[in-house]
Amino acid sequence: QFSTLTGSTLIVQSTLTASAITINATSTNTVTFSTLTGSTINAFSLTATTGTYSTLTCSTANISTILPSTIGVGATFLITSNGTTGTNGTTPQYQLDVTGTARMAVTEFQDDSVSITKQAPLDYSTFGQLWTQSIAPNAMWSAIGISANGQIQIAVVNGGGIWYSSSYGKNWLQSATAGTTALMWSAVAVSANGTFASATVNGGGIWYSSNSGQTWTSAATSLAWSSVAVSASGQIQVACVNGASIWYSSNYGQTWTTANTSSLTWSSITVSASGQYACAVVNGGSIWYSSNYGLTWFSSGVANGAWSAITMSASGQNVSATVNGGSIWYSTTYGQTWTSSGVASSAWNRICMVSSGQYQLAASIASAPAAATYTFSTFTFTPCGATGRLGPTSLTYNTTTYPWATTPYLTVSAGIQRWTVPVTGYYQLTAAGAGGGNSYSGITGGRGVIVSTTVLLLQGQVLYIAVGQKGVNGAFSNSQSGSGGGGGGSYIVLYTGGVITNTASYTKLLIAGGGAGAGIIAGVRDGVVTTSGTADFTNSYAGGTNGGGGAAAPGTNGSGSGSGGFLTDGTTCYNFATSGPTTSASGGPGISFLNGAAGGYGSAYGNGGFGGFGGGAGGGVNTNWGGGAGGGYSGGGGPPVVTSAQSGGGGGSYDINGTNNAATLNTSLGSSGYNPAATDGYVTVSYAQLYSSSNYGASWTPISAQFGPAAIAVSSTGQYSSMCVNTGGIYTSITAGPSLATSGTLSIT
Repeated sequence: QFSTLTGSTLIVQSTLTASAITINATSTNTVTFSTLTGSTINAFSLTATTGTYSTLTCSTANISTILPSTIGVGATFLITSNGTTGTNGTTPQYQLDVTGTARMAVTEFQDDSVSITKQAPLDYSTFGQLWTQSIAPNAMWSAIGISANGQIQIAVVNGGGIWYSSSYGKNWLQSATAGTTALMWSAVAVSANGTFASATVNGGGIWYSSNSGQTWTSAATSLAWSSVAVSASGQIQVACVNGASIWYSSNYGQTWTTANTSSLTWSSITVSASGQYACAVVNGGSIWYSSNYGLTWFSSGVANGAWSAITMSASGQNVSATVNGGSIWYSTTYGQTWTSSGVASSAWNRICMVSSGQYQLAASIASAPAAATYTFSTFTFTPCGATGRLGPTSLTYNTTTYPWATTPYLTVSAGIQRWTVPVTGYYQLTAAGAGGGNSYSGITGGRGVIVSTTVLLLQGQVLYIAVGQKGVNGAFSNSQSGSGGGGGGSYIVLYTGGVITNTASYTKLLIAGGGAGAGIIAGVRDGVVTTSGTADFTNSYAGGTNGGGGAAAPGTNGSGSGSGGFLTDGTTCYNFATSGPTTSASGGPGISFLNGAAGGYGSAYGNGGFGGFGGGAGGGVNTNWGGGAGGGYSGGGGPPVVTSAQSGGGGGSYDINGTNNAATLNTSLGSSGYNPAATDGYVTVSYAQLYSSSNYGASWTPISAQFGPAAIAVSSTGQYSSMCVNTGGIYTSITAGPSLATSGTLSIT
């Protein structure tokens, strides 16, 4: 019995027990024994009756019984044993995973012997190129983790729950663990075999799982956790806090200890397969590294920047990191020194790599390629200074910064902005509905919703964009105070040709509902993410459905007017219908998108606020008429005529990719997904792009027509990749492999 044995020839007839044996090709050619038990064996050739050990690394193995947890054979082999699969690397010692996913053909014979045949390498020209949407709901996905073989995957929703897949990302189930379904999940990481996982909550704790994400247990204190990483075994874990320190765990995430780091705006962290090496980045700071399992940390000294994401190879030697608004950097020294790849500056926000570090994926909001009609990356459309019920008549964008933001690529007609798509690709769309106006009595109006989605657009297509304008605040006139006007909805639709007042001329992409104006007392409706608008605050008059305007009381003096939807105007209330905009005490109806999207008139007494452009209804005399309803895909219901009136209903929303076309709050924007009262809406369009590297991050190539994901993850070899899209779905990609190769056969008989 000994701790280390080094020699040229070893012959043991009975039993050998050791923690480490080092015998390589230069020192010996043969090791012969009956029983060998140890933790690490490195040899050129092994011949034995029985081998029981945790790691075997050699060029040839001839053993009648193999009972390992990890096997590495040669520089390019992948081994299957006992129904599990391993993978290769510079030091080929990796956890085993599930059969059927490695680059290896395995044949088991009747006598239980097996023949393991090496396959040719994967065809990495297909790496990250083609993506298929999985069976997962559209949601505010924020992070995704993947096992070494790609079979086990776990994804988290910002403001939602935890989902897991055991089918390589094709089908997904939500964890039913109590307390996990409505948290601000920020990151998730998975062990190599997929058994162990940890997930962090921004403003919560760290949760861990030991059954592939099916059930979870809370651990660690409540902090602004931003990122987590786990070793191959899952035992060693590191996590960082935005504005605090780095923490580490050596018991699968069950308990955590703070490391000796300063309180910094840590944004992302990564760890090697063994857990020994780790790196972390600071948003507005530098890159830090550790070589003792996360206990102590040192600054690399690389220039401060808006570092956003970092990833590491299994060995820890190769590391890559992204700068939001900068470039991608790489290290071959365990994160101690860094070199810029020189890739163009962009809003880089995610990066991942295969276990060897050679193949990598990175995501950004990128500039459109050279084939584009004009240079474009991201742009926010605004009301261009317009206020009240009518949209802009001219554009006021900075054409020095955005030289394309004028004729012929961007024009405006009757308040509707018309934008020409510069290049075919996937675009992330964000729409914010306008806030409702405040009442003169000091009540704050309702909020518009902020929603996002990702769509494929073709070069030369034209989007019609109506940016919702805030409802006008109520005023004091004729000895009476007024209610606020309803906020306008924001619309993004694809014009397909034809009469602009015909619904068949458009494909609806994304619509955000506006908030209702405030009445004389508290009680307002926000915009909503459902396709239907809401009823007024007292639930007297219904919101519109299926793109229709909101309801009102047309035959009696019972309510204010409804707001406009996509298809039809809000219902005109009796008082406005009989008195008209010059004498009515009530507000007028909001106008539909098809009819021009104008806001409704406010009270003729000069005190009720006009509804905002985008279909917001006008506010009335707020002693009894109430605040105007918010515009949207479907309008809000008008407020009833009552003493101490409150608000009308909020506008509905629409997402072409949403379940039943309902939208999802983008909780990373505004106030947890809401645009404040008395605030204009906006529309942001960003060209989303994915890049790949095949030389350890030294250079990068864009992948055409792909998504800008919220998170990306790749399996150990890169055969399986997954991405989750913020306010979208989960997508998977498979790197193709050629037919079986007959060379390099390793037989265990």
